[in-house]
Amino acid sequence: MKRIPSHWGLLTCIVLAGCTEEKSTTEDESTETGEAEEFVPQFADSLEMNLWIEPHMAGIWNGLVPIDDEGIGFSTMSIVVNNEPMQLTIRHYDWDLNPRYIDDKEFIAVTRQFELPQGDHITDHAIVRLGDSLYFAYTGNVQNYLHMVKTDLNGQREAFRVIYEETPYPANDMILVATDDSICMRIGRDGPQKYAECFDPDSLETTFSTTIETQRATGNLGSAVYRDGEFKVFAGGFDQRTLTMTMYDEQWQPKDPFEQELVPSENRDWNWAASGSTYIPEYDMWAVAYTNMPDSGQANYDSRGRLALFDAEWNLVDLEEFGELATHRPHLLWQDPHLYLSFDAGPVLIRRYELK
Repeated sequence: MKRIPSHWGLLTCIVLAGCTEEKSTTEDESTETGEAEEFVPQFADSLEMNLWIEPHMAGIWNGLVPIDDEGIGFSTMSIVVNNEPMQLTIRHYDWDLNPRYIDDKEFIAVTRQFELPQGDHITDHAIVRLGDSLYFAYTGNVQNYLHMVKTDLNGQREAFRVIYEETPYPANDMILVATDDSICMRIGRDGPQKYAECFDPDSLETTFSTTIETQRATGNLGSAVYRDGEFKVFAGGFDQRTLTMTMYDEQWQPKDPFEQELVPSENRDWNWAASGSTYIPEYDMWAVAYTNMPDSGQANYDSRGRLALFDAEWNLVDLEEFGELATHRPHLLWQDPHLYLSFDAGPVLIRRYELK
């Protein structure tokens, strides 16, 4: 385990020193004494894993979403019909990662083999939640198609659309992110050009699309968080050696400044494939899960997971390693007070962390 000391700088107050919360008074929001509490983030400088499971019959690729006040949702590939390719499924777990059955079933399939191109099987997928619905985007191995499914929180279909029978850009390693009122997707390849498209959350019809041109190359495999009117995308930098955050406005146009280095490369090691990221509002912090590999390593053998914790100023506070075998596709979900991490490293695993 590699630990990196925290560099917090000046906070509103130093919680460990026992400072008192400042109060301010507003006309519209006040306490009984006429004062409104100022938000003071909780303090943490480390991550601590306290629970893990290996989900039964889970295939590669996975995702995490909030479900209700009893637990979380987990998407993965599973065998639904014997002698058929795996289908994309949703499962429920409680906060302690015990299975919660859906209509007496361990998981619910959200895709159907007859809807795929002949001879195809699903390879990559992404999942997000908006309102009381789940959205799944997926593609496969035969054609560069892209489908989207909308379901309720139990995986029952509400809408389906063939977005592309043949995508204009590679559809694998897609990024799916929810804004306040739409579902957005980014696809492309490593380099300076990507493609973004946003969809109406009810009909799944396209409401916006654009080609993204950046000043220099960025990694394609990553993740995005929409916050305060902008998209923050986490991926490998121009050469995939440095974990980087790039920033875009609501129209997916690069902002100025455009990128920020988060984890530098040491000895030319790779810091890339940041498929997990989340904001942690109670602490005003961020977590990013990505893959690290030695300079001369091979991804199928030498990749290992990294879970980085950042403060609000993007100082690296803690860095945890995970995965003892080749590790890929980490995803994150924050549900106070737990940070959930899913990934595949031979078996698919889910870990639960707390901030300390």
